[in-house]
Amino acid sequence: DPIETKRAVEFWTPEKLRSAVPMEMLLMKEKSDLYAKKASMSDEFLDKVLDVDTAPVPKENYKNSPYIESGRIFFNYQNRTASCSGTSNGNNVVITAGHCISLGGVYHTEWIFVPQYANGTAPFGKWPARKVYVFDSWHSSQDMGRDVGFAVVSVNNEGKKISDVVGALDAGICTVPNAEKITSIGYPGNIGDAQIMIRTYDYLRWSFKVGPYNPPPIGIRSKMGPGSSGGAWVMKYNTENLVCSVNSFLIRFTYYVWGPQFEK
Repeated sequence: DPIETKRAVEFWTPEKLRSAVPMEMLLMKEKSDLYAKKASMSDEFLDKVLDVDTAPVPKENYKNSPYIESGRIFFNYQNRTASCSGTSNGNNVVITAGHCISLGGVYHTEWIFVPQYANGTAPFGKWPARKVYVFDSWHSSQDMGRDVGFAVVSVNNEGKKISDVVGALDAGICTVPNAEKITSIGYPGNIGDAQIMIRTYDYLRWSFKVGPYNPPPIGIRSKMGPGSSGGAWVMKYNTENLVCSVNSFLIRFTYYVWGPQFEK
């Protein structure tokens, strides 16, 4: 609907972009409990023992894949401005986490994708969703094994697809174990206040077999917290970057983030 997509773009002023709260923050009873966690001896110990490699993406690297295709997602959740992360996935599609599209059987509104978002700016435009898709098992029962979603966004004012502007990453399948590290990308609120792009390098870990999730999610070590949900896990296949999962959920105080397994 052209009217709906235009309204979504106009809704997101620079001020609203900056002030949007990472989605999981809105779901927490105590914001300071997980989100605004300060450094402690245990953090330093975990940093040393786990060797967690999480850091801001240098601005000059935004022009390189897989960062050029990545960005921040904005939407209204229960009349509150919220955010996640996402990636251009081809055919005018953006891939993200399922809970960044719907939660509790209700779809979010005023949904847009801002590739290479930085500090309230939209250097390659705001791309509003025309259609959104999630798995039935996510929409109905929040199966974390299916916490992945897709948004078909509108072409821009020049009639170009998002892949024409920033490119796109095809989907692939993560393998566990994997001999090479993957790159996880997102806009977490606990690092840079969700205003800058963050990346993690880590090996894929074992499946999360505790719980009724199907298929079992897979894990990486990462410091990224709320707001990074939906950000791509990128693996190399020959010379091509492929999205093989997305940030989905974390386990407290462990520096582990989990994502859904993609299947053929």
